[in-house]
Amino acid sequence: MIISIGANHETLGLDLREKLAIAAEDVPRRLSWLLSHGAQEAVVLSTCNRVEIYLAGEKAGQAVSATTDLWGTLPHGPSVLRGTVTRHNKEAARHLFRVTGGLNSLVLGEPQILSQVKTAYLTSLSHGATGKRLNPLFQQALSIGKLVRSQTNIAGGITSVASAGVALAEKIFENLGCCRILILGAGEMAHAALKHLTAKNIRSLTIANRTWERAQSLAQETAARVIAWENALNELAQADVVICSTASIEPIIKAPQLAACLNQRRERPMLLMDIALPRNVEEAARTLKGIYYFNMDDLKNLIHEHAQAKSREAAKAEKLIDLKLQNYCRRRLDSWLGPAPIQIAIA
Repeated sequence: MIISIGANHETLGLDLREKLAIAAEDVPRRLSWLLSHGAQEAVVLSTCNRVEIYLAGEKAGQAVSATTDLWGTLPHGPSVLRGTVTRHNKEAARHLFRVTGGLNSLVLGEPQILSQVKTAYLTSLSHGATGKRLNPLFQQALSIGKLVRSQTNIAGGITSVASAGVALAEKIFENLGCCRILILGAGEMAHAALKHLTAKNIRSLTIANRTWERAQSLAQETAARVIAWENALNELAQADVVICSTASIEPIIKAPQLAACLNQRRERPMLLMDIALPRNVEEAARTLKGIYYFNMDDLKNLIHEHAQAKSREAAKAEKLIDLKLQNYCRRRLDSWLGPAPIQIAIA
């Protein structure tokens, strides 16, 4: 039996997804916990847009029950569980294939999810948490993700939250190249944002991260300036665009700090793009005059507009995934338990 359980941007809002987020350093501990609660195999996928757990084994249902019990104790637990979806066998496989194919992303075809799934799988593999069921499932899923991008144009145009954010910045500022850009964080999302900004010939680009070496490594690809993390907030008043993508579990930018920055900026606007989960900027920031604040959920409208133009490519990808799913089920799943209908976990 293969079961997936979790929630994403389609089933839960950002404020509730934050409750489920699992930090990278906590994944090994969560894998051990799942294996001790009935699962024979487990993979944990936690990104800015989804938290999903894939389980396998005859007693995998026990691990699902333990997980829902755990999530039910979280703040707003009943609401979290109402947005949690459990899938079995064929439906779990189909969902994972759609995830790696970029069809279940906030931005259709976004490339980051493929590497995120690969990282999640390799983490589980390295901790001995995968076996005869999840190994072929995830290997097939990664193969399908590459195939979809090579045989369709679903990855064209806006392909990530980062690229959507840069497109938004271009709408707000007449000449983005002349803006001062500050990036807080040096992870995958920050790297994606930097890639899109570099193409815009930004003249002033600054990076700050708690780990100096990671910030330097990221800056080597551009002419970006690196500053010490403790000096980052001092740069706020000078920045026209601030992109936040750190792993902090608490907001690092508070409304009073922004209010002080606005006084120094003399009515010049500031764009804050919070593409982190949990969020890096206090929600109160959006109440300040002169601040344009957008978090992950705020980018949905722009992304959905662009998605309409991708609908034809998405249809091609769906057909490709259905074909691969049939082949996979015939070779793998049909020898195990048959598929069960999709279920919604209700508190």
